Amino acid sequence: MKRSLLAAGLALSFLMPLFGDKAGTTAGVGVDMNYALEMERAGRTWNVDGKQADVFETMAKAGCDRFRVRLWVGEDGVNGLNDALETARRAQAAGMKPLLTIFLSDQWADFVKQPRPAVWKDLDLEALLKEVETYTERVARRFSEAGIKVEAYEIGNEIDFGVCGIFEEEWTKRVSLDHMRTSIWPKMAGILSAAQRGVRKVVPDARFVLHLTQWENAEFCVEFWKLMIAQGVAVDFAGLSYFPTAAAAIDHRSLAYLQGRIGALHGALKKPVVICETGYPAEAWFGGQFADWNKSIPGYPQDESGQQRWLADLVKMARTSDHLAAVFYWSPERAGSDIWSAFALFDPKGKARPALSALSGAATEAAPLPPPAPVVNPPTSEPMQVFFGNLHSHTSYSDGKGTPEQAFAHARDVAKLDFLAVTEHNHLLGGDTSTPETKAALYKGPPASALRPTADRFTVSGKFIAFSGQEYSSMSKGNHVNLFDVPEVIALKNGEFDELLPWLEANRDSSGNPPVMQLNHPALGSPFPPFPALRWRDFGRDDFGSEGEWVKRMGAASSLIEVLNGEPPAGSTDRRAPQVMENYYVRFLQLGFHLAPTGNQDNHEENWGTATEVRTAILSEHLTKPALLAALRARHTYATEDRNLKVIARIGGRLMGEVIRSQDSPTPQLLELRIEDEGEPDADYTIEVIRGRIGGPLAGVAASHRIKGNSPAGSSISLGKLDFPETGTFVFLRITQSSKAGDDRVWTAPVWWETGNE
Repeated sequence: MKRSLLAAGLALSFLMPLFGDKAGTTAGVGVDMNYALEMERAGRTWNVDGKQADVFETMAKAGCDRFRVRLWVGEDGVNGLNDALETARRAQAAGMKPLLTIFLSDQWADFVKQPRPAVWKDLDLEALLKEVETYTERVARRFSEAGIKVEAYEIGNEIDFGVCGIFEEEWTKRVSLDHMRTSIWPKMAGILSAAQRGVRKVVPDARFVLHLTQWENAEFCVEFWKLMIAQGVAVDFAGLSYFPTAAAAIDHRSLAYLQGRIGALHGALKKPVVICETGYPAEAWFGGQFADWNKSIPGYPQDESGQQRWLADLVKMARTSDHLAAVFYWSPERAGSDIWSAFALFDPKGKARPALSALSGAATEAAPLPPPAPVVNPPTSEPMQVFFGNLHSHTSYSDGKGTPEQAFAHARDVAKLDFLAVTEHNHLLGGDTSTPETKAALYKGPPASALRPTADRFTVSGKFIAFSGQEYSSMSKGNHVNLFDVPEVIALKNGEFDELLPWLEANRDSSGNPPVMQLNHPALGSPFPPFPALRWRDFGRDDFGSEGEWVKRMGAASSLIEVLNGEPPAGSTDRRAPQVMENYYVRFLQLGFHLAPTGNQDNHEENWGTATEVRTAILSEHLTKPALLAALRARHTYATEDRNLKVIARIGGRLMGEVIRSQDSPTPQLLELRIEDEGEPDADYTIEVIRGRIGGPLAGVAASHRIKGNSPAGSSISLGKLDFPETGTFVFLRITQSSKAGDDRVWTAPVWWETGNE
């Protein structure tokens, strides 16, 4: 996985005679804790009931009877043979039976990459097969001589698309069964067979697991395992990765759906299924490469109680399922402020979370009752309209293709957008070596082909609004911000945000206000930003003397933040944004920024508005440039994965994006919603109310509602009242639309309650 940290936790039920079908037996429960030794060396401790505890013994006492050991090629270093032997020894001493995963790589190998070890990189295929067989024989012998009884062997990790240097890089070829059957899988079969032969020279009755990622795609998995069996590769267990909060489709996140997948796989293969890796977050908002793995599952809030309930129910399902042999929790020990901390079974200080007890399958509280049916309010004279477009695109005037005229015409006539902003890179406008005069000519004229005159020419009130703008800064200098309707080329040094703010005050837009600012593709606090320095420079974080001053000044100047961004990879048929940045949206809100979400395509090809279905929706009474600029400044926007899904939400009568200010604590505020999709009138909607507080703990789901179909014409739906318990509390909606066409999401702007005046 790239998900790279997630190479999986796996345990097997070895109580079954000859590893046969599971009927009449008890499923195994296990963990993968291969960071434990490294963390111990760094001084990490784990605590249970207020006392320091051995983490291996803790897992065994909690109910784990199996342990997955990770092995990379090489003797020394993290995950090398010596580390793997010590990890297996500790697990076995605690009472857990080791399963050995032989990665056939000297680094992470998963569904994103399958690198060949450096020591084998120059071998031809015949020599490689001999080396693999010799290597696995040596590994099996070392474990046997160390007195470690390996219960089963997993050859490779997440090997859907390759193993040991044989790997399909191109996504469109990966998802083609014909291509994988003819070009990739047969080559893999030889390597897997060689590895199994080496093991069986030492352990003649060894059992094997082949582990794939695509638990939602039963057809792909079955075809893979059937081909391997036909090629003589042993498949004693069908292994899967399973992370339900990563699933795009809400219906795929339930345990009932998983059980159906397991039944389908067993019916096709007659092999027991093993959940080779799994996890559930105890927090709703976290950064890093798994930031989007926080999709909601009804009945299981993303907090410590929800993690406990979900894990207990999964374990109980495993122990009653006819065909599920075992489940494994990945890296429960990974406590601390890193990208897996939200999923760990210990909090950042090393204290055991309640979910630790769930490994025994202990009973949990019943799922909450569904909310009462929503109340439909009588029709109102709602003047507000919803307009769809994009606020981030480029042409050949910076680093894209085409011209502003082509961009606006395509957006208006082909994509049928209501508005488009062409936002050329300020530091690339006209090319890196262009003069200030060249930049000015391209941006504001005098040629009619310049960006600003072209935008003016294409703007027709009530029909189409064309915005000119600039994307200031670069990734390495503090990330990008978009400025709209800027009158001049921004003549400042790259990345000097403290100088940008007074420049904007002095160079106002056509409405007489400082230009609206949008924070593009945020990466605040990410351990893996595109440039290492970005973590500390994001949007001028290093330019204002202190974080408090940065939040105060940049927060006052910013109105928007991208939650959705980007064009899909070439050849992809996915119509969603490749970058979903919900977690960064929430983190900026909790810092104190007052921002509304946007969804943009960041076009660099000649596909303005047609690269994806993603849109920014602006709520405004009129389709005019002054009205849209005022709406952007007032944060009356939402980000949507559906091209025409209309949402108008109010809390306490305030349109989303507004601030309720009072010296007194507010009474509970009514949530009202109008929703309409003319193309999917019978869609189902899950409305999650996300509540957080500036400077407070992590935001979470405060309420969840389900409705069906469009709101009655001209009417709003009352979804009950919401509490704003403390000043600085904010509430926004995450809406999932489900229909035959698939699932799409919407993120609204928040409503804030704060004491005091503006």
